[in-house]
Amino acid sequence: MQKRITAAEIWATTFLLLAYGVWGAAVFVESPAFASAVTPSLTIIAAIGVALRKQWSRPLVLFLVALFVGTWLYWILVAFFAGFYRSRSAGHVLVSLMPGILFSTAALFCGYVAMVRMRAPCGKDLTKG
Repeated sequence: MQKRITAAEIWATTFLLLAYGVWGAAVFVESPAFASAVTPSLTIIAAIGVALRKQWSRPLVLFLVALFVGTWLYWILVAFFAGFYRSRSAGHVLVSLMPGILFSTAALFCGYVAMVRMRAPCGKDLTKG
C-alpha cells in the first residue's frame, strides 16, 4: 500500500468537497437559515485544508462524511418505515436510491483520502517534502 497521497486523490477530494460546499452555499442563498449555512461553510473550509494537505482537515472531513452519509441513511429509514418502498418495484427503489448511493460513495472516497491517505507517517507534516 502506498504511504503518500497522490495529487489526483487530493484534487479529486478537494473538488468534491468544494462542489458540495458551493452547492450548499447556493441553497443557503435561496432559503437562508442558520443550519443550512454551517455545513457548506465547514465543507469549503475542509476543501481548503485538504488542498493544502493540513492535518486539521482530517477530522473535519470525517465528521462531514459521517454527517452526510448518516443523514442520508436516516431519511432512507424514515421513508422505509413510512411505507414509501412498500408499493414500489425493485427497479423504482433502486432508481430512487441511486443518487444517494452515488453521493455517499463520493463522500466515502473523501473520507478514505482523509482517513487512510492523509495519515502522516511518524508524525511528519504532509506539507513538507
